[in-house]
Amino acid sequence: MLESKKLVPKKNHHFVWRRYLENWQVDNKLAYFATKKHIAATETALGVAKQDFFYKLEHIENYEDLYIKIILKFISDSNYEINLHYYNSFKAALKQSDSVNNWKINLLENYHSKIEGKMLKVLPQLSNGDFNILENSDYFKDFMNFLGHQATRTKDLKDSSFSKLNLWPRFSLNENFRDEKDIDILLSVFRKHWWFFSFVFGQNYALNLLTNCNIDIHIPLINSSDISFITSDSPVVSLKSITGNGKDLYFPISPKFGYVILRDINTKFFNELCTTEDVKLFNSLIVQNSHQTYFADSESSINEYKKLFMKTH
Repeated sequence: MLESKKLVPKKNHHFVWRRYLENWQVDNKLAYFATKKHIAATETALGVAKQDFFYKLEHIENYEDLYIKIILKFISDSNYEINLHYYNSFKAALKQSDSVNNWKINLLENYHSKIEGKMLKVLPQLSNGDFNILENSDYFKDFMNFLGHQATRTKDLKDSSFSKLNLWPRFSLNENFRDEKDIDILLSVFRKHWWFFSFVFGQNYALNLLTNCNIDIHIPLINSSDISFITSDSPVVSLKSITGNGKDLYFPISPKFGYVILRDINTKFFNELCTTEDVKLFNSLIVQNSHQTYFADSESSINEYKKLFMKTH
């Protein structure tokens, strides 16, 4: 699974799947909010939600191995052995003797491409409102895996995680670490190897969705209004501000269809058929939880939420 193709280095790493964003393209362009100019603009899906070498792997120093495993245990819960297996696979790949730099640049990007590749049949069906495809257990698993990784692979999560490092419970990471210097090294290792920990967060999230799929409430959303769903550079969002449960999530699939997962049967229930009021509520949630921009199928939709974006960012 972690085999790497011997290709030229992939520079443009998208942290939101390009094929997904194409659902909002009209005449090969989607609308987005240009943050620096504070205006609506248009661009191809290929040109947005990306950063050069965003998923590049970093060399693992010998001394860092212990710290990585400590953090891994801290964030893995019951998935530690599975995630340790992935860590050892990545580490072995980094030791490849030929084209090492290409390994570092392409390996994780290739992995995300494989996750996306399994969605190539699923996404078009969901985008057109055919949710019956999820009755196939393999396709359902692919969708949950995609959601888990899409939620955690973004620049938004990376930036917010780094900004909150000082809030980590400094002495609960490992009972053997009481020296502030060790804790500082631990946090430094977390920053350096975010490429791996973001992957672990995605694995944890996806596995949790799959493990709880029989008790969670899955609701396909159909937009029956005249306005479109919008999306953003952080498209999998928590419904906590609406339901009170931070684990409830919403994902806009296309301008006309979306998906909600409720983790508690007592949570506020959503109707499958969305009214104008419902769509505006979901769109506002997307804008509030976006990182640097949001996307729509028209510039007028971008302008509709400009004030909200400016107020919340």
